[in-house]
Amino acid sequence: MLKSAGGVKAVKLWFNYEWHSATQDKRSVHVKRVLAGIEKEDFPQYLSFELASAAAPIPGSVRYMKWDYDRATMVPFAAICWGSSDATGTVTYLATHQIISIRQLRTPKKGTSRSRRFVVDGQTYKWKIMPNGVDLRCFIDGGLRSDNVVAEWKDEDRTMWADSMSEELREKVVLSLYLNLYYISIGQW
Repeated sequence: MLKSAGGVKAVKLWFNYEWHSATQDKRSVHVKRVLAGIEKEDFPQYLSFELASAAAPIPGSVRYMKWDYDRATMVPFAAICWGSSDATGTVTYLATHQIISIRQLRTPKKGTSRSRRFVVDGQTYKWKIMPNGVDLRCFIDGGLRSDNVVAEWKDEDRTMWADSMSEELREKVVLSLYLNLYYISIGQW
């Protein structure tokens, strides 16, 4: 069970794929922060992945937006350009202009691996498919002990629990989850 140092799960996020009825593409999703006592339609916006239209400068690209608390609006965080595979697609972090391949955010240890690794600030993390085949759990690499768990994805209600972590790390954990969920949806784990 995922717990923060205080013994409770720190943040719960809900992935709303229905917000954009014009497309059923899994690359368009709003991520909302779950708050007790509030209906899910009223959860506050936290992150957003928005698929660009065919008329956009880079058709099929995705804008990764995050909530700016100071300005009370969504601001661009990263751009995802899909290649013919995750080896040719890229993610550009807009603040730093750092460009990395999608493959770096979902690296298998070996061809038959049920996990995908990514690195943030020198620390390796991995998303692992759980025995039910649809849920995922994110561990600090180096073991599958429960005290290494930093996030969990529950497919049934499309929620991610995240342990206490910096906003920057949480945004990158969500980005890696988003990429893994998309590739799972098209049969390319």
